[in-house]
Amino acid sequence: MSTRVVDAKCPLRGDQPCTLCHPDAKKGPQDCPTVALVMADESLREALAEWRADRR
Repeated sequence: MSTRVVDAKCPLRGDQPCTLCHPDAKKGPQDCPTVALVMADESLREALAEWRADRR
């Protein structure tokens, strides 16, 4: 059985890989506790949306 590591991009850090701040997020953002915390908090989600809009 081979372990496949997905080259997923972090939804919080733009072009950075998912494993940058949490090495166990090998399958993507769904495995990252940091992403889970941000997406669960309404004010953090709003701040992330504003940050993304400013970067465009």
